[in-house]
Amino acid sequence: KKLEEQERRVLEAGESFVDELDLTSVKGGTLRYLVTRFPLFDPDGNVVAIGGVSSDITTLKEAEDALRQSADDMRAILETSPLGVSMTTRKTVQGYGKRLFSNQRFAELMGAETSEDLIGLTSEGSWVNSKELAHHLAQRETRVEHMTAEVQRRRLDGTVWWCHFHSYPFVFGGEEGWINWHEDITERKQAEDELRAQNDFIKFLHRISLVSNEAPTIEDAFKACLDEICVSTDWPIGHVYVHAPDHEVPLQPSGVWHLPRPKKTFAAFRKITEATGFQLGEGLPGRVLESRSAMWVDDINKDGNFPRAKECNDIGVRAGLAFPVIHDGQILAVFEFFSEQAEAPDQRTLDMLANVGQQLGGVIAQKRAEKALIEQKALMDAVFENIDQGVMMFDQNMKVIAFNEQERQHMRLPEDVLFTGAPYDGIAHYNKDRGDPGTGLTKSQIEDRWKSIRGGERALFEYVRFDGGVLEVRRHLIPGGGVVQTSTDITERMHAQTALAEQKSLLDAVFENMDEGVILYDNDLTVTAYNEQARQCMRLPEEVLYTGAPLRGITDYCKRRGDPASGKTEAQIAEQWEDLWNGIPHSFDFVHFDGNTTEIRRRLVPGGGFVATHINVTERLRAQTALAEQEALLNAVFENMDQGVVMYDRYLTVTAFNEQARRHMRFPPDILFAGASLTDMDKYVRDCGDPGTGESKIQADQRWDDLRRGRSHSF
Repeated sequence: KKLEEQERRVLEAGESFVDELDLTSVKGGTLRYLVTRFPLFDPDGNVVAIGGVSSDITTLKEAEDALRQSADDMRAILETSPLGVSMTTRKTVQGYGKRLFSNQRFAELMGAETSEDLIGLTSEGSWVNSKELAHHLAQRETRVEHMTAEVQRRRLDGTVWWCHFHSYPFVFGGEEGWINWHEDITERKQAEDELRAQNDFIKFLHRISLVSNEAPTIEDAFKACLDEICVSTDWPIGHVYVHAPDHEVPLQPSGVWHLPRPKKTFAAFRKITEATGFQLGEGLPGRVLESRSAMWVDDINKDGNFPRAKECNDIGVRAGLAFPVIHDGQILAVFEFFSEQAEAPDQRTLDMLANVGQQLGGVIAQKRAEKALIEQKALMDAVFENIDQGVMMFDQNMKVIAFNEQERQHMRLPEDVLFTGAPYDGIAHYNKDRGDPGTGLTKSQIEDRWKSIRGGERALFEYVRFDGGVLEVRRHLIPGGGVVQTSTDITERMHAQTALAEQKSLLDAVFENMDEGVILYDNDLTVTAYNEQARQCMRLPEEVLYTGAPLRGITDYCKRRGDPASGKTEAQIAEQWEDLWNGIPHSFDFVHFDGNTTEIRRRLVPGGGFVATHINVTERLRAQTALAEQEALLNAVFENMDQGVVMYDRYLTVTAFNEQARRHMRFPPDILFAGASLTDMDKYVRDCGDPGTGESKIQADQRWDDLRRGRSHSF
């Protein structure tokens, strides 16, 4: 019926037609024919007949249907692939193949709404590294069988992603091309970068800790850290400003530098810096002192608060950054760094240096404590060597913990009787056995005197030796328990008590190296890395501290075993955490069940999470307590000396004195004071009419020459 209708139209309208028709075969089944019908005209142009051609296209149609089904199946496979797939021609347009096909996943990777948006486009502009693209295209020209690489690609909106691609040659429709498979590895690359940054950060902290702890002095520690930071961050110039809170200008140049060679390149900048101090908020160091945080100036020529730039037309530097060195909330120094070119701020570097400032602060505080202890020890030794009093100290168990040689001589005690650790009873029995008359008191009276001493009263009595020598002995309690005994040989009336006494420091040493533990946590408060020092500092077993351990599990363990911890309330702890997540570092002392104390410092790290450093400060806290006890002991000895003592420095300026010295020499407060000049004191006594020593000037000068050569004298 369809064919009859079409033939009728040919006759009536004179139109030709071509159509495909399904016809029934005489053998059964359906055949597909391509049917063509056209009009035949007489000389007058009238349709007189119909011409036609019919072709059996059954086999051809079956092949087309199979091919179409195969293409549909392949497209379905490619569209459901989790990888981005594209096909490009081998023939190029200005060196680039045109895209023939893209699945939806590749469209998503490239930032296109649909895959059709990518058809016909080339790879031009989609590769971040043009050299990598040129290499890729050159490989294609060599007709390799397979190409693969990890490269950065650029989306249509300009954002960048990491791509791991594979390219294979193919032929389609007689045309050569490439099929390309694309995998998004951006998250993997970011994780690798973060892991690499964490490892670099830990190594950097370790190097800073190592070089600063090995440095013999604070200045050496400054220089070692300055060099390490400049090398690690590629900043060519570094300098340290020291914070002196009591100074009129609190930030003072230290003279500690890191400079590239030749140094003369920055001669003007060095000269200006070493002559410039800063107030709070003034210049780059002053702003760091005020804000208590690291700061970056990308171009000092455009910065309105950089006074050193105004001192010279070109000081040779452009970009600058600085960070504070902090311990126990106090800024100890400001490290500053400079570059010859303008540099955009880098938050990762600022965060890293802020952490260094916290770590270095602990080292500097430790070295200051060490220096103070050394100076205190030297002072104590000097006093012991220059007093005529004998001194002996006993602990709570009445065992000798310190004594000086004068005490051995005063008491005539051999080395096997008087030694560190010797019991008081052993000394008393020795004196009795050799025939010392002693004090003349009965046993009951002696016990009563000891009872009063332990009750806080001071004892003063005379002691007679076996050889007739007489000692004036004083005894009293010392802070922390125990008893100090001083003796003066009054047989020859030698009352030249000149200084305070001590045999050794109660603290043997402050830490030579920081045993610093480090634990890294991610944003979920899970341990990602730690060192053995952290385990030892926190006393944590392997089943509590391990990679992947939650911070909650560690804190619960510490609570169960009875750690007093930080002593803070829940509200205070919550406030600390809030500050930390806002980028404000904090530190606190954590007390363990065994009485040891760990100083814990927390700070955010680049890439998320935070780092907690752990320092066993038990010995340092004990050292501080011992130092305070020493000072109290020093004052106690001064209070029990009959001699007047005045100590001078190398410039003959008074550094210390006691009240007995003022009374002996009849000096008013405006003449004898810390910082007074010996010259002014000599002039005062001459003006007062003191006869003095009766020596000539030549004799007096000779006496001073002898003293400078190390020979003591008296007059």
